[in-house]
Amino acid sequence: MKRRFWWQRFHPVVRVLVAVVYFGSALWLIAYSIAVGSSGSGPGSAAVVGESSIAITAPTTEPPASSTTVTPSTLPAPDLSGAELYAANCASCHGASLEGGIGPELDRGSEASESSDGRYVLRINEGKAEMPGFAGQLSSTEIDEIIAHIREQQGG
Repeated sequence: MKRRFWWQRFHPVVRVLVAVVYFGSALWLIAYSIAVGSSGSGPGSAAVVGESSIAITAPTTEPPASSTTVTPSTLPAPDLSGAELYAANCASCHGASLEGGIGPELDRGSEASESSDGRYVLRINEGKAEMPGFAGQLSSTEIDEIIAHIREQQGG
């Protein structure tokens, strides 16, 4: 006769449920102890690292008095050429040499090459269909650089 352990007498589904509850609670306990800190360190206490002690304090909800809010308009604009901006933002859909792909072709003789610069600005800012709008990501100077690069590649 084959020897069976006591837990093998239960239905396989019951064994799985017991294992999930047991190991799940064990994993939860480990994760909780890591998150809380099982060493008893909390706000205001000191943790000893090597021979030095580091004070652990609770995070403050108030920003420092001298902090300034950084918005895209206050960041210095990177000095990228139109070709670099096109490669970073447009080439994945319109092709490295304006041949098209996911997005329509932009090269000489294409329907898009007949569009005005104002139409390009509008399309880049607002997007259309699958094309996202870049209004919050690209400055007007960067958009002008991209359009100048496209026009240069179109030969005009």
